[in-house]
Amino acid sequence: MTTRITAIAAAAGLVLGAHSSAALALGARPAAAAATGARAQAPGRHCVVHLGERGRTSCHRTFRQAIAAATGGRVADAPLDPAAAVSDQTFNHHLDSTADGKKHARVAVQDAIVVSIEYQHADFGGSSRVFTGTHPCTATTGDVDFVYSNLAAVGFDDTISSFMTFGNCFVSHFENPDFGGIRTVFEPTRSYIGDLMNDRSSSLQWS
Repeated sequence: MTTRITAIAAAAGLVLGAHSSAALALGARPAAAAATGARAQAPGRHCVVHLGERGRTSCHRTFRQAIAAATGGRVADAPLDPAAAVSDQTFNHHLDSTADGKKHARVAVQDAIVVSIEYQHADFGGSSRVFTGTHPCTATTGDVDFVYSNLAAVGFDDTISSFMTFGNCFVSHFENPDFGGIRTVFEPTRSYIGDLMNDRSSSLQWS
């Protein structure tokens, strides 16, 4: 079995895939995982990807509409400006079912919850992709709760510059589809993903 990880780039917060140790110095990108059941769609400014429904995706004209779709209407008054949502405590409380970070074990919920929002620009600007799961993530980053293998399926390949995490989840960004190449470690909300992975993500894992 090919070794998944060969080195950790500690200063950059990146991990090298088995075939990428030499490639990092050359600026090559890592590989990512395949999104089951997802279908490429016409680009939408704000799209929702339901990880618990084989990647079912819907796209919306406004951030508010996308959040309403992601939460089944439970959060219908999200800010219209995605960047404004970051400082909106009420909005964040509603989205984050386990708001104390990675301290709680998994708890059962019936409805989909938001696990992360991925943004086109730094500081949470531009278009977004909202990912939902069926439960909060577990209290450890030693396992993987959800995966999405190909961001090209939702028009967001090589696009992510910042992200917010919810539901007790941290997210890892991979350079290539099917979780290959360089990757970030599992991280919480970041206003900037960093120079080495900016506009380079092709697949995601949540833990």
